[in-house]
Order: sequence, then structure tokens, then C-alpha cells
Amino acid sequence: MIYRFGECEFNTHCYTLRHADRFLRPRPKVLRVLTYLLEHADRVVTREELCAEVWPRHHISNATLESTLRAVRQAIGDNGRTPHLIQTIYGSGYRFVGAIEMRPDHEMPSSLGIAQSSSPPTIASGEQQLVTLLCGSLTHAITLSTHAGLATFANVMHVVCEHAHTEVHRHGGTLLYVAGGSLMAIFGAALAETDHAQRAVLAALDLHQALHDSQITLCTPPTPSLDIRLGLHTGPVIVSGVGDTLKSPPVVIGDTAVLAAAVEQRAEPGTIMCSDVTAYYAQEVGDLEVARPLWVEGRSTPFMLYRIVPVTSGTPCSKLRLCMPR
Repeated sequence: MIYRFGECEFNTHCYTLRHADRFLRPRPKVLRVLTYLLEHADRVVTREELCAEVWPRHHISNATLESTLRAVRQAIGDNGRTPHLIQTIYGSGYRFVGAIEMRPDHEMPSSLGIAQSSSPPTIASGEQQLVTLLCGSLTHAITLSTHAGLATFANVMHVVCEHAHTEVHRHGGTLLYVAGGSLMAIFGAALAETDHAQRAVLAALDLHQALHDSQITLCTPPTPSLDIRLGLHTGPVIVSGVGDTLKSPPVVIGDTAVLAAAVEQRAEPGTIMCSDVTAYYAQEVGDLEVARPLWVEGRSTPFMLYRIVPVTSGTPCSKLRLCMPR
């Protein structure tokens, strides 16, 4: 869908926002908020509804929501004090009040975001890129396979694969593989992605929650619990030209994959761990607790590892802003 309002043109299919003669590239969450307000311009959108739509299953502080709204207004040339496009209904929510011209396109998805598109993200191959890798493994994979039987283990891994594909794709990543009791996904190799660390952390949180919900029906005594540990690391890789879609996954070359796997191996069962580099780039997504250092061969100083926990309402993330990438 193409929306025209004020001096702006917003194309939800091409993921582009033009203000006057300038093409802008706001953060995806900014565009998602704008999309939802445009789609529901006929009514007031409550704060709770907006948070549930843009940050599903996460408790977002008022400061984060207001910061995103300010970014939306800045991108489209609006002003919170004298609004002519987005009006704040105090005590209720927000409403898009500007005149809108819409041009439908039957080939476009119903709403913004790679995750809701029917097409997988395009991978830029052959160049060095900064990406975030998500690794995961079932902590009781061998026990589950031995005690519950291969058929039960296959059923569990089928559920893990489905949830991993859904959450990774929904947050704009590419699932590289699910093998044995392990998985790996890449964020940032798709074109036009600049917030890959944040997307990867959100995917990890959502995958962790989805698998936690699934174990109620999948794992009953004496079957071991469905505990998965997840690890994230951000660094440079080269994506080979072997494949460029989810149907033909790319080959990722570089020690970033080795380090991501090392971070995951240091995570306790049922937890999410990330390196200090990922923590620096994903400051607005979740709370972090200092865990332990990770010494790596060839480095004179260790990586600091952080345990990721969901943001709770009203809890600031400022503790992450002192963490600098090494």
C-alpha cells in the first residue's frame, strides 16, 4: 500500500518513506508504528494496543513508546506540541488526523515488515557484512532422544523448527539450519536492515517464550523438560553466493559464527546469553545482567557476556549504555 499525506509518501511494500524530496530510512519500529496508525486512522489507537502490535509479548516502558512516537513525528514533519498529522489523545492514545490518500497494490503485503511478507528476505552475498547470529540448542537433546524415543524427539524438533522459522522470519532474519538439537539464524544479511542486533534479540525472546509455552503439551514426566539455551553475537561475516533465499540458505564464513556458538554454550539451560558487542547494539530491547567473561583464543582481553531478560514495564535500559563493543 502507498500512503500519501502532507509532504510524505510511504510505500509499505518497498519499505520507503519520502518526505518532500528526501528519502528517509527510519528504524523499522518507527515505520511499524506509522503503519499501524495509518491503517487505523478512523479511530484512536490506545497505548496498550500499539505496544501489543509493535512489541508483541514484551512490556515496553512509556519512555520507549514516546521516543518512538517522537521519531515518527520527526520523520514525517509533525510536531507533538502543534500536531497536524498525529494527535495525542491524553489518557487514551494516538490518532492519525491528517488527510490520507491511499493507492492499493494487490502484490503488496497487508502490513509492513519482513516477518509478515510472503517472500523471504533477500540476502546480499559475496561481501563482508556486520550481522548478528543467533545460536540455540536443546540442553537435554540426547536424554530426550534416548529416554523418549526417536519418534518423540523428532516431534519435539519439528515444533522447535516451526517456532524458530516463525520467530526468526517474523523479525527479518534467515534460519540457516536446524540439525540434531541445534539451530542457527542470521540477522542483518538481508538488504536494508540496520537494526539486526535488536531484531535478533527480539526473535530470541519470542522463540524462548514460544518454546516455553509448548513444553506444557510436549514434555510430560518422565520426558525431560524442553529447555533451550540461546546465544547471540554480532560481528563481521562473508555470506557466500551458495544461496540467497530461505529455500536455499546462505553459507556464512567467519569466526563470528564460532563465537556465537561459544556464547550459546556458556548459557545456562533455559536462558539467553549475548556478547558485549550485541548488548551495545541492542540497548533498547531488553534488560541485561552481567554474567561472566568469555576468553577466546587469540584475544588478550575477554568478551563480557550478558544474560538477557525481557523488559518490564517502567524498567529503564540505561544500564546498557556504558557497554562498548570491543
